[in-house]
Amino acid sequence: GQGSMVSCDLESSALSNLANQASLGLAGVETGLGGSLHPNIAPYGEILRFSNGGMVMLAVGADGQFESLCKILECENIIEDKRFDSNSMRVVNRGELLAQLQQKARFMSASDFLQKSHELNVPAGLVNSLTKVLNQSHVKQLVVEDHWGSRITTSPFAID
Repeated sequence: GQGSMVSCDLESSALSNLANQASLGLAGVETGLGGSLHPNIAPYGEILRFSNGGMVMLAVGADGQFESLCKILECENIIEDKRFDSNSMRVVNRGELLAQLQQKARFMSASDFLQKSHELNVPAGLVNSLTKVLNQSHVKQLVVEDHWGSRITTSPFAID
């Protein structure tokens, strides 16, 4: 029945999302710039580009998921390649792995890939532009007009 105030600064929030990178950094390992790539799992954070221009981010964290990914892309031979036969080897050889996966992805559409990845439990998600994100119906519901006709948002971002 009582309210409370929560205070959190942006830097602390950002640092809390660096659990994997920070653990390596604290161990003296410099990971360099990695964007969305997971430092200890591959292919995780890699983006594939498909025939229709769609882009999908992968979040493949288990060997079974990797095998299913290769099945979807019709490149099962990759599974037997010593450079990719374990997660640790996929991390070491992630550039070559992405190149080989990308070669296959360019022959299918992002929607076909996502349908198959859903069926085979391969974690992946469509990469959307900011405009597409903001025009989704559930996001638009976060924007309301006040009684003066001004647009306000109940979301963490402002829309003019």
